[in-house]
Amino acid sequence: MAFSSKQENDYESQLEQIAGEVDGYIVKTDGSLEYFREQIRPLAQKWKTYHEAVDKRKKELLDHWEKVKKNPTLQDKNIKQSENWEWDKFYLHGLGSFGSNPINEMPAKYALDVMAALEKYLERKEKNERGYPENSSEYKRLQEAIAKQRQDLEDIRSEFDKLSSAKKKSVWIKTPPKTVIPNKAYVKFTWWRYLNLPEEAVFGCWRPPLIPLPEDPFDILKPVESEYYINQTRKELPDARNPQEEYERYYIFLSSVHDNYLQGVEKITEGIWFNNLQTAVLCCLDKGHGDKTAFLKAALGRVCQSNHKTDKKKEQEKPEGNMLMMSSRSSKENWEAIRSEYGISKKDFGKKINFVSDSFKRKIIFRDIEHAFVLASQGFPKPAIILAGGVIEELLRLYLENKNINPKCDKFFAYIEACENKKLLKRGVSRLSDSIRDFRNLVHLDNEKTKRYTISKAAAKGAVASIFTITNDFQKVSSS
Repeated sequence: MAFSSKQENDYESQLEQIAGEVDGYIVKTDGSLEYFREQIRPLAQKWKTYHEAVDKRKKELLDHWEKVKKNPTLQDKNIKQSENWEWDKFYLHGLGSFGSNPINEMPAKYALDVMAALEKYLERKEKNERGYPENSSEYKRLQEAIAKQRQDLEDIRSEFDKLSSAKKKSVWIKTPPKTVIPNKAYVKFTWWRYLNLPEEAVFGCWRPPLIPLPEDPFDILKPVESEYYINQTRKELPDARNPQEEYERYYIFLSSVHDNYLQGVEKITEGIWFNNLQTAVLCCLDKGHGDKTAFLKAALGRVCQSNHKTDKKKEQEKPEGNMLMMSSRSSKENWEAIRSEYGISKKDFGKKINFVSDSFKRKIIFRDIEHAFVLASQGFPKPAIILAGGVIEELLRLYLENKNINPKCDKFFAYIEACENKKLLKRGVSRLSDSIRDFRNLVHLDNEKTKRYTISKAAAKGAVASIFTITNDFQKVSSS
């Protein structure tokens, strides 16, 4: 979508304000700068790993392209190559950004046929040209087309005539260069269309199996490609697959806003992100990729509430039993805190789980959600994860029961699989359930072997948030 200068300026001003709030949080919260840096460091390694793999793939593609030019049978679908090689009908299309590719070059053996087709094309155009007045727009348009095609014909003939008789049957020659006309899209020479060849015959070839590329770390930072439609609002971001991914995204965007929209402050990303990575993240904040002010404000709120700090002095000053103070609140106060953090009241949540008709089960679900929230808020992630996972498992079971769907067994994974197979949950939402199941498995003492596998407070609070995300999806499916 196109945006006015005022819209752009307003958006920039809002980002500057958010950047100031991020800096304010860092200044007043002990240990937060170090924690921010810890959370954004993995992106740098993922970025490096991904681009090293992409560069290796490009080199493999270029090397294979040279083999294709020397061995025409690699482009014959009917001639099987090595046993494990695969036919890829658009493999060579990936060469489009390189100077040497099937658009900028063509097999010399096709040159005579292409030139003959061009000559017939010129005859038709010249005949059509005589049917229009010389000062008409149609006449001028035809003149431009005829001049271009004559030049293409001469370029191909010049390249072809340089070759020996043997090479005219085996090598590739350059095609006419792209034509650049002011205020018009450039025109490329699609030689295969003069021969009525399918694109598979041009870009397809036999190739060895490809090593899968690692996941692009920017997949969670950019709008979904299918959402890129002109004059339509783009989806801001794809759904996070788990709580850790969601919080990692919070820290990435908040760090980028802070470093790019505030001057004279210590940079969060200093010495951690490469310059090209800093630029790439900043581009994701562009308004053209979706207005992220609401997302950023929510992200900062979540980060502030997760309260990742290591203020030992304050910790020592806390009276004994202070960590459990919140549990002494009334249930009403706890649910008010839940509404404040997650934007859903106990009454609204009750409506979303109307498929749970048993009053006792509803009471247990409300109680366990409340307790999971209290435990997560007070820094007890393991029991919070266990309770949140138990709630999600039971909700999935009851939802399937309500839909008269029988999972293959009474296990968490089977409930997720059944919901996914019956399209009762979006793929992204079902992954949330999956990640909570994995966390519940991790809380066993024999599995928590290193600090790497320790569950964080942020992850526990994210698990509670997943309960509301999943039940909201239940409601959407039920109403569709």
